[in-house]
Amino acid sequence: MSTAMSASSMAMSAAAQAQADEAKKTACVNFMGDYTNDFSNVDLMRVYADCVGFLYPAELTGSSIIMLKVVLCIAFIGGALGVQYARKSGMWSGAVDYGMLFLMGFIFTPLITLILVALVYGLGWIVGVV
Repeated sequence: MSTAMSASSMAMSAAAQAQADEAKKTACVNFMGDYTNDFSNVDLMRVYADCVGFLYPAELTGSSIIMLKVVLCIAFIGGALGVQYARKSGMWSGAVDYGMLFLMGFIFTPLITLILVALVYGLGWIVGVV
């Protein structure tokens, strides 16, 4: 019974979010239609910029998509290496253990890789190479 209640709650939450997005879209369209730069202050400019960002969201660039693919490949390689380590060590047995090690490798390998890349990039920025 709690599963049905949580599913119902999630559906109502999604419907409320859709209504809120529709209301914000209508408000932004009306605001942008009446907006003039002649008499606006900084707050109105920020609202205008928020509306532009809401109505016309930035799409992912090609380099962002490639980066996401690289991170996912690193994650799957890390998961596979975690399972391989578990099989080789002999300490772990069973699907749950392999699943947990796959998940740990899937999460921590790209995290550690990205931290190392960020450190190298930061050092390059400090030295002045980047």
